Amino acid sequence: MDFGIEGKVALVTGGTRGIGLGIAQALAREGAKVSVVAAKAFDGNVRVSLRFTQGVLPGMVQRGWGRIVVISSVWGRESGGAPAYNAAKAAENSMVKSLAREVAAKGVTVNAVAPGSVMWEGGGWHRRRQADPDGIAEFIRQEMPMGRFGSAEEVANVVAFVCSRQASLLTGAIINVDGGQSRSNI
Repeated sequence: MDFGIEGKVALVTGGTRGIGLGIAQALAREGAKVSVVAAKAFDGNVRVSLRFTQGVLPGMVQRGWGRIVVISSVWGRESGGAPAYNAAKAAENSMVKSLAREVAAKGVTVNAVAPGSVMWEGGGWHRRRQADPDGIAEFIRQEMPMGRFGSAEEVANVVAFVCSRQASLLTGAIINVDGGQSRSNI
């Protein structure tokens, strides 16, 4: 599908593996010029999201077009992860909602994609499955309505759409990509 982002510049933080790598690849397939940023600067979720957003937002406003997509988590709306992680993701969701209202009339959309449990080689779920295949099989039976983990590519495809011209009315949204894993009503 032509998302209308060919030639646009995309900055993907945490883009060297897992979901970030999948997002970088999906945007590149759509013809975006992708720049990937990773390593030790990624110690904090909210601070990194905020700093990079502040860095790119003025240019987007000046051009009258831009897409900011924060990778949050279903645990930003409900408990499930570690307390500090839940709090960081909830703060990112709050930033998305507030900033979206602030820049909506300036041609910039701000959204979050909130993955559930995603399996990718080398990631936490992959390591846990190797260490305890029976425990992870039970987790899938009890917690994953689709009977499987999500993939980085599935999350990346949603991000590519959110960056598209077709998603022009979508702003301030927190979009779960979780195969029904989350239980929140909001």
